[in-house]
Amino acid sequence: MESSSPGVVFLGQDYTRELRSDRARMYRGKKRVLIVGSTDLITPNAGKQFVWRGFLDYLKSKMAEIEVLYIDTSVTDNNSSVIGDAAPVVTLAERSRSMAALQALGGVLFGNPLQLGLWYSRSHAKSIQKAAAEFDPDVVVFDTIRAGLYLRSIKEQLPDTRITLFLDDLTSLRYSQLAKTAGRGAASPLDRVSNSVSPVIYALSHLPALQRIAYAYEAATLSRWERRLIEEAGVTTLMAEQEVDLSKQLVPGADVRVMPVRAKSRANGCVRASSPGRKAERSPIPEYIVVGDWGTAHNRDALMHLCEMVPALKEASIPFAIKMLGRGAPQEALNSLSSLGEARFSYHGYVPDLRELYTKAWYSLVPVRVATGVRVKVIEAWSWGLPVLTTDAGVRGMPFADGVNGAMFADAESLIEAMGRLADGEVQKRLACGATETFSNNYDTAATDSKYAGILGL
Repeated sequence: MESSSPGVVFLGQDYTRELRSDRARMYRGKKRVLIVGSTDLITPNAGKQFVWRGFLDYLKSKMAEIEVLYIDTSVTDNNSSVIGDAAPVVTLAERSRSMAALQALGGVLFGNPLQLGLWYSRSHAKSIQKAAAEFDPDVVVFDTIRAGLYLRSIKEQLPDTRITLFLDDLTSLRYSQLAKTAGRGAASPLDRVSNSVSPVIYALSHLPALQRIAYAYEAATLSRWERRLIEEAGVTTLMAEQEVDLSKQLVPGADVRVMPVRAKSRANGCVRASSPGRKAERSPIPEYIVVGDWGTAHNRDALMHLCEMVPALKEASIPFAIKMLGRGAPQEALNSLSSLGEARFSYHGYVPDLRELYTKAWYSLVPVRVATGVRVKVIEAWSWGLPVLTTDAGVRGMPFADGVNGAMFADAESLIEAMGRLADGEVQKRLACGATETFSNNYDTAATDSKYAGILGL
C-alpha cells in the first residue's frame, strides 16, 4: 500500500514525517529549490552518481542562500542508499514491480512508452503536488525523463515557477541506436517488464527480433514525450552539445543548454596524483581500465565489441594488461576475455574505491559503439589525468583530440596499432598532461558554477 504522505528530504536534514509550517523560521528569506528525482537512477550507476555528486556539491556550497527539498519518485522497492553524501533517501511509496510492469504493458495500447508505466504513479503525482504546495519553490528541477513525467502537473499548479529539466541524453536517440544492434541489458525497459510478468515472457523477450521491435517502439514514443517536456520546461539541459543543437531544431525557441559536469581533479598538474595514504605506482606495463555497469544494453554492446577483437589481441606482440571493473558482466564475455591469459586480463567486479586502480593504470579503454549524451567514464578518467583509448562514439561531442588527451580506434587492427604507440612511457606522460588540462578547462569547479547558477536562475 502506498503511503499517504510524501517522503521528503531536505539537504542535510530529514523531514520525512511532515513539512514544517513555520516557513519564515525555516527559510529565512532563502530561495527554495525543489528536486524531483529517482535514486533508482543514481545509486547503482557510477556515471550517474558522478554527475549528481557534482550537482549536490554545488548546492551544498550555496546552502547559506538556498533551501533544498528532494523528493524521490522511485516506484520500486530497492532504494536504501544515499544520494551522493547529502542525506538519507526516503521514497514516496513502494509499488510492486509486477504492478508497474502490467501498467507499462497496458499503456502500450494507448501508444505510451514502457517507461511511462514503469515509472509514473498517480498517487506520487498527488504527493509531489502536495509537497510543492507546502514548500512553495522558486525553482523545480526534474532529473531525467522519468521524473519529468510529473512535470506537466507541477507546471499547471505553479505556472510562475521556474521549471528545469535535466536530461542526461535523448533517450529516444539511444534506443533507436540499440534497435539496430538488438543490444540487451538488465536495465532495458523490455527486460524490466518481462522479468516482472513471467519467466516464459522473459525468455521470449530475449529474441533479437522482439528486442529490435521493443527498442524501436520505445524510441518513437519517447521522442514524442521528450519534445513535449522540452516545450513545457523553462530550461532543459543535455550533456552533449550536438543533442542540444538537435533539440533546438526539434523544438524551436526552447531554452536548451549543455549540462555542466562539476567534479574535482585527482591529478596534480601533468603528474597523476597518488591517493593519500597509498603507495600505488604506475604499472610497469601498459594497463588499461575498462569500467561499466554491464547490465545496461549499451555497455553490453561495448563488451561484445571488445570480445570481437580478442582473436586479434591474442596474436598481438605488444605489451598490455586489461583490468575490467563493474557489476553484471556476462559469463560468456568473461570467458572470451579470459582467453587472453591471466597476465593480460583480469575481472574485478564491483570496486567501491577506484583510487588505487586508477593510479596504477596507464589508460582508460572505452570500446562503445552505442552512445548518446557524453561518456562520464571518459570525464572521470580525465579527472585522474588518465588518457582514453576509445571509439568515435566514445568521445562524440566531447573535447577530445587524438594524440592530445587520448587515442582513437575503429576496429581490431587500429586498436592494436594504437596500443603499440601508447606503450611508450613518454607518450603516456604527454597524453596524461593533455587529459589533465582538458579536465581543468572543462569540468573543474570554477568552469561550472556560473553555469549551474544560470540554469537554476539563482
